Amino acid sequence: MDTASAFWTRVQALEEHLDSLDYSVLSTMSDADKVTAMTRIRRLANRMSAGAAVITDAVDKANATDHTTGTPLSDFLAMKEGRTSSRGLGEVKKASKIAHHPGVRDAALAGDVSPDHAAVIGEEIRTLPRGQMSGEQVDRAAGLFLDRAATTPPERLCKATAQILETVAPRLRRPRTTRLAGLPRSVAGPSRTGDWPGALMGRGRPGSPDNCPTWKPTNSSAPSRPSARKADVPSATRPKR
Repeated sequence: MDTASAFWTRVQALEEHLDSLDYSVLSTMSDADKVTAMTRIRRLANRMSAGAAVITDAVDKANATDHTTGTPLSDFLAMKEGRTSSRGLGEVKKASKIAHHPGVRDAALAGDVSPDHAAVIGEEIRTLPRGQMSGEQVDRAAGLFLDRAATTPPERLCKATAQILETVAPRLRRPRTTRLAGLPRSVAGPSRTGDWPGALMGRGRPGSPDNCPTWKPTNSSAPSRPSARKADVPSATRPKR
């Protein structure tokens, strides 16, 4: 097993290799070589982003910034990286999603899926009725999501959730429901306790891409929920309730 010392040695080696890259040689490359270089470097960037997310999640779970600096992680990221507090909070939440399932986490670290894909898959796995599923079924669902990620943009991946659940746990498929008389389905909701429609069927909100509220582009600075925006407003200026 690698020691912490070996970890830091490898981090230093990465930094030295990055410092030694000479991007001026791009002007001497053929178009095909430029495309290859772009593809490889972007894949490395995704792997590093996934690694940063896994470490961020570990820091969050340990409350490490609170213990060492007395500062919550979202505020720490805001100060260190010039982010807003709400963006820092978004980074912490995204890291949690990427690291949530070991198989998805490892696929992101290996560069097999992008961090955005991994974040969507991690969130979708959380919506599954895992209390009624075996660990093997959850792992199989994760594998099917990873397979879909190869041909599906992250903002559309959530649309596969119901079908994947139907595949791995058909006994949990959504039963037919009867609506309350005169009310549309969105108001009446499910008629039986134990349905899984709330998490998987029509759970988007207006403005979210393709009705997939869990996905957010890497470069988005919008907070994921109204309460997150409060972190940017000094407490003295908030209206009293």
